[in-house]
Amino acid sequence: MWGRDMLPSLGARLQLGKCTLYGQSLNTARVINREIPGVTVTRDGVTIHSIPLGNRQYIEQECRALQNKHEALFREIAHLPQEELGTQLALFRYCAETRLDYILRCLAYQFGRTLAREADERTKYHLEVLFGGLSTPATEDDEFLRTVYEQIALPCRWGGLGFATRTRIQPIAFFSAWTQTLQSNSGEWPFLTELQRQVDTAPLDPGATQSSTEHLANQICASARAVQRRLRPETHPRIRRLVALPDSREACPGDSSDARPAWNNGSIQQTLSREVHHCAFQSLVSNPRISKENRARIRSAAGSGSGVWLREIPVWQPKKLSSTELQVNIRQLLGLPIPGLRTTEKCTSCRSTHGTNGVQRFHHCPTSTGLWQRRHDEICTEVARWLNRWNFIDVQQEPQGYFENYGLRPDIVATHPRTFQRYALDVTVVSPLQAKYLNRSESESGYAARVAENWKIGHYREAMAVDRPEDKFVPIAIETFGRTGKLAQDFLKDSCKHLLHRSEELSDVRSQINRRLWQGGAGVALGAPRVDQLDTT
Repeated sequence: MWGRDMLPSLGARLQLGKCTLYGQSLNTARVINREIPGVTVTRDGVTIHSIPLGNRQYIEQECRALQNKHEALFREIAHLPQEELGTQLALFRYCAETRLDYILRCLAYQFGRTLAREADERTKYHLEVLFGGLSTPATEDDEFLRTVYEQIALPCRWGGLGFATRTRIQPIAFFSAWTQTLQSNSGEWPFLTELQRQVDTAPLDPGATQSSTEHLANQICASARAVQRRLRPETHPRIRRLVALPDSREACPGDSSDARPAWNNGSIQQTLSREVHHCAFQSLVSNPRISKENRARIRSAAGSGSGVWLREIPVWQPKKLSSTELQVNIRQLLGLPIPGLRTTEKCTSCRSTHGTNGVQRFHHCPTSTGLWQRRHDEICTEVARWLNRWNFIDVQQEPQGYFENYGLRPDIVATHPRTFQRYALDVTVVSPLQAKYLNRSESESGYAARVAENWKIGHYREAMAVDRPEDKFVPIAIETFGRTGKLAQDFLKDSCKHLLHRSEELSDVRSQINRRLWQGGAGVALGAPRVDQLDTT
């Protein structure tokens, strides 16, 4: 059975497994004969972009042994017990993300594009099985299903599931990512449009790509120089670096000389990925055919502090989400019907019907107030736990008598261990789908959290100025789909600056706060049938 110990060592197996997915097209002879750009054969063995793969005998043995192993690996992951859903999702994403780049970077564009498409299609199939079917009778709207699949392909921090294979691989996505980025920042230049057209209509036969790839590389270099002359003065430096990239000899995909260094540049890869993902996200939320509720949901699930629970799903206790919670959360994230929920008659509390997607229960109906409060308390406890872990002094939850002259009580009071600054924190979970936020939340990311922060500051302003003028008040505002307010993000960053492993600690606290939030959302869904039964009796 796959477990925690298997995750770190899976990369090499998946690399070779995916490399042999098309055994007839990519075989040992092509690798050894150096017909793939980026491959180097030395006395010690074969390397790809200076990454050792092993000696010739090892490569031949592995290519024979791992023929069609990629599909077998998919089947093995899919057959894990239902309670291992978190592990399954992590492994499927492992198959699709950047750990496979070392093999795929060396492939010709057309061959790599075909390989990535095949991986995406197989991943979609297994996601259908994993989450009870994305194409249910209640979601027969083609436009909605297209939106769901586009959201799945986005990274977790952009509101998706992290299966963004084609936009994360070099040079499979380099041509389209590069031209798309420049068009977004420089306008629709005719030569860029023509370049993109040639890439999209190029033949898929790997054996017929060498001459066309070299010709394409020359066109890219010429286009880059033309774009460089026309860039606006305010163009961001990272875009200027991308424009200058093809002028370097190692940037040309047709150049496979061993004497030249590989153009595997981490910052360029990151910039291209960010630009393409941002463009895909904007295309998704600007689609006029999706409802304003879906648009607000996708915006709320992307951005600061969101998606961390999904990107860093724990596969062991005590931080593990149950399979039921994980399935409910992902269907809620994608706006899909929740298993077990049903459409009800008009509710006596909110005077509206409850649908199968749970929106009314999760965000509007007062019958969920008790579950909302439980979610709020769990998040407060988690924040206080991390402040204690970071050596904050005198951490108190709901302190009595903090304000002498006002009937207010913050959720947490704590003192920083280095600066001795005392903070008063108040946690609030706000829904972007509420009527007072919806119209702005569909067009402004983080609007609900920003308004909630301002309201909390105004609510506590007089009490802080009169009774606690030396203390600082910080609102911890979190939207129901995961986006965290800017003031909360800044507070968490400042609070762990004194730690040695501050980046890991910051990532962990974001992940666990998000986990508490989504566990509370799953609790609302799982408790809804009982609430409906009580409401109708």
